[in-house]
Amino acid sequence: MGNAGSDYALFRRALLMRSMTQIDAAARALPRIGLEDALRILVVMAEKQDARYERAAVRWAARASAELGLGVDESRRVLALVEVLPEAPEAFAVRLRAVLSRGRAG
Repeated sequence: MGNAGSDYALFRRALLMRSMTQIDAAARALPRIGLEDALRILVVMAEKQDARYERAAVRWAARASAELGLGVDESRRVLALVEVLPEAPEAFAVRLRAVLSRGRAG
C-alpha cells in the first residue's frame, strides 16, 4: 500500500480516465472515499451503464442522507436524482453537488 497522497492521486487520475477497472483498483487502496468522490464514481458508473449502478446509487443516496442529516423530503429528492442520473449524468450531478454543499453549510 502506497502513501495516501499518491494513492489519492492515482484515484483522481482513474476518475479522469473514466475507467471503472482503474477506479475500482484505485478506490480499494484508499482508506475512505468521501461523498463527493463517491458521487464522481457514481457519475462514471452512470455514463458507462455499469451493472452495479442501481445498488451503488441507493447506497450513495442513503449515505448522503445520513451523513448530511437530510430530512425525508430532501432524501427523497436525492433518491429521485440518482434514479435519473444515467439520463444526463453531468447535469444531474450538478444538482447532487448542490445538495452536498447545502448539507455541509446547514
